[in-house]
Amino acid sequence: MECFEQVIARDPSFAPAYVALADSYASIGMNYLSYQDTVAKFDEVIRGALAAGNESADIHLLLAQKALFRDWDFAAVETELVRALDLKPSSTMGHFLYGQLLVMTGRPQKASDEMQRAIELDPLSHFVNCNAGFLFNAAGQPQRAFEQARGTRAKFGTACAYEPLAMAEARTAQGRYEEAVALLSKALETAREADLPRLLSGLGYTHGKAGRRAEAEAVLGRLDKLTASTHVDPYVYAPIYAALGSLDRAFAQLELAYGAHSAMVPWLEGDVRLAPLRDDPRFARLAERIGLPLPQGT
Repeated sequence: MECFEQVIARDPSFAPAYVALADSYASIGMNYLSYQDTVAKFDEVIRGALAAGNESADIHLLLAQKALFRDWDFAAVETELVRALDLKPSSTMGHFLYGQLLVMTGRPQKASDEMQRAIELDPLSHFVNCNAGFLFNAAGQPQRAFEQARGTRAKFGTACAYEPLAMAEARTAQGRYEEAVALLSKALETAREADLPRLLSGLGYTHGKAGRRAEAEAVLGRLDKLTASTHVDPYVYAPIYAALGSLDRAFAQLELAYGAHSAMVPWLEGDVRLAPLRDDPRFARLAERIGLPLPQGT
């Protein structure tokens, strides 16, 4: 992020640096800090970009990120992304963000196509390759998600926590719980504290799906203790409770996440781990309050 800020300081009109910086703040808001801790800096980046100059694909990507992260205005997100891709069809970030939006709004097959296009446009982007695994899994393609995440680790040789998380989510979706637990347990041994909530969420969810209530509840206890030293998004509890069949507790955590303007909340419809909640009327009501459209299933 310091590098992006240095580029902006040298050339305040260079829009791609604003896009990258805004995406960094959005990612931090989803994984490491609260919305309240990141929104001011996010807004500052948006204001700087808009003051910098003329219409461009990058400006529309920034406005799309604002509409998603700041406003939860999914129609505006789509309008801005379509305009960005009209102006620059080769925009890797445009196709990546559009893929995310399509998963969030219940269009998984189109999402897979957009994500594949993003990978083809920039096969050396670790960010795109790493996150593609999650989107393929959300699109109901767990084997493709596993191979994508495993290939990313082999290609880049990184120790990023999210590749084993994506592989574990895929294996859990396939009912291969022992493999998923092994992947997550190994990742937890060396993970940074800030990465622990999502890894523990994955581990607790897997135990819950495997019928190991005691182990899942132990993970919930670890998450509780972790709140004393790092930000733990309430959303990460919901998949564990959903897997355990504790629907009231799952919805209680989602309500807390909604109240905190969690950056994870827009994934409500696209998160396959929340499937046990979908038939409950509270799910539709929450989706409506977030502004999510009814799923189209295409």
